[in-house]
Amino acid sequence: MQWFKGKYYVFFRNGLSHVSPEGKVVVIASDDLYRWERVGVPVNTTGDDRDPHLIVADDRLYVIVGTSSWSEAMPEIGKKTVRPYLLFVYG
Repeated sequence: MQWFKGKYYVFFRNGLSHVSPEGKVVVIASDDLYRWERVGVPVNTTGDDRDPHLIVADDRLYVIVGTSSWSEAMPEIGKKTVRPYLLFVYG
């Protein structure tokens, strides 16, 4: 949770299961901690977006989000399929 310019912001992952390709990071905001409003989806990748972190810098609110790409699966290493993990910063 982050206090920024008079509101509380919470970023979280929303998906059908723990690991699922449609997982997206959602942001909600409140000025009183009782009423919350969905204010956006800062990340729109084709992967499983997760692990949002908030940073306030230079009077801006940034979110750092990682995504695991389902469309670019790498060859198997041992008995596990490796997928690239990409990092995005939005502000």
